[in-house]
Amino acid sequence: MKKLILLFTLSVTAHAFDIAQIDWSKVTSQVRWLNLTTEPSLLTLAIDDFEALKKLKSGSIYPHTKFPTGSYRANILDYQKNTWDSFILNIKYSKKYTIVTMGTKPNILNLVIEETETPTKKGFSRVRLFNACPGTIIEWKTSIEKELKRIEFGKSGELEFSTNEPPNIFPLIEGTNIRKRELRLPIKQERDSNFLVFVHLNETDDATPEITLINEGSSE
Repeated sequence: MKKLILLFTLSVTAHAFDIAQIDWSKVTSQVRWLNLTTEPSLLTLAIDDFEALKKLKSGSIYPHTKFPTGSYRANILDYQKNTWDSFILNIKYSKKYTIVTMGTKPNILNLVIEETETPTKKGFSRVRLFNACPGTIIEWKTSIEKELKRIEFGKSGELEFSTNEPPNIFPLIEGTNIRKRELRLPIKQERDSNFLVFVHLNETDDATPEITLINEGSSE
């Protein structure tokens, strides 16, 4: 699997979710869900009492699926239906989103990322790099930008570059259980693209960082 900032607060008014009242032929928005926790439990994304996306294991992604416009209270449940976290899911008309669940229980964090499929400028591409490793700091540099950028857990950094001259990206990660080490993220693409990149911990080894890369607005 190829290895996703909009954050919404709980102050937003959530609507009741009634699947029987949804006209799916008119639904144009889509949501996908990425589980980057280090927990072995299969997780479920529930909207109110409706289990919308079920049994997602760590390190896996649920592909884009239709989701109605509105603001909803979302809950992350484990296999015993215990709630690990709650957040507001705010869906705009005809938009695509990636939900990322990360961290280690009880410190679970959810990011809701509105995707942007089309680059801002012709001939350019973009990378958004997220730190999904609890208790770590990521410093990253690239082959075209030498200055180090620091990214805390749950935060992201951004880089725009010429599509014809893609950079090598070197995230340097250090944390309580992780010795400082440098990772490498080679970017390869044939057209202008936007990428979501996550540095996260291996689901079976919380001292081993990994990289997951996905295309914005695409299932690739």
